[in-house]
Amino acid sequence: MTKIIFLIFGFIFLMGLSACEIKTPEIHGIVLDAETKQPVEDGWVQASMWITTKTVSGDVGKVISVEKPHTRTGKDGKFIIPSKELKKPPFPISFGIKVDKFEIVVATLNKSGRTELDLKELDKKRVEAIIFMEDLDKAWQKELKHIPPEKFLQEKELREFSSLQAFYNYCLTGRFSAEAPSGSEGCDDWELEYIIKKHEKFLIDYQINIEQKGYSIIFDQLASLYEKKGDIKKAIEILKKSIALMERKGLLKFPEWQKNKENIERKIKVLSKKAK
Repeated sequence: MTKIIFLIFGFIFLMGLSACEIKTPEIHGIVLDAETKQPVEDGWVQASMWITTKTVSGDVGKVISVEKPHTRTGKDGKFIIPSKELKKPPFPISFGIKVDKFEIVVATLNKSGRTELDLKELDKKRVEAIIFMEDLDKAWQKELKHIPPEKFLQEKELREFSSLQAFYNYCLTGRFSAEAPSGSEGCDDWELEYIIKKHEKFLIDYQINIEQKGYSIIFDQLASLYEKKGDIKKAIEILKKSIALMERKGLLKFPEWQKNKENIERKIKVLSKKAK
């Protein structure tokens, strides 16, 4: 009996050892324009780590934001991501964490670039990274090269819509996903302006599909972002545009769109009182 108990405790001890904490290196990066090779200033840096946690119930995947909040490149195109330590849940909740992927993405309004770190680099104290930024069209072509040509535009559209939801969620909560705790209190002024411009561009590019694909939510989000910025007049203007679009497309003959209009009108009344 004693031998069995020692074996059990020995097993638990070994599982604990195998579930060591993950510590990422300090990352020193530089971002360059792919064509001019000149440094890119004000590139928004986002670093993510894909991890798999082994649990008694099976493997659980998760994406963790690694960069510090509001990380952007300076005039010299450089940025630093401090080292980060991930603590594992105690046994028996989990008994192992494995990194599957580590990616750094840098974006401006018109360009994007990314690099994936070799997982062996994570054992170092410091890592140097160079990221080349391309025009968004080229970046999308690379990212979606596995998508059949006839489905490229549809997939690009869906991903852009999804990214706007992530941006909006980040601005309100400081989280790009369900990670906890939040990365910050929410977006700063620079990021707020960036996210507003992304919303406005999406509405210009895809307004023709507004009623078929649920994109009307972009108007609501954009109005909320302008409200957060303190521009109540612009928020009201955006909401009125959404109603005008419903009328122009003949959507108000449907009960769900009538209800949507009523909700927007109530929001306009609330904002109008704030504006006084």
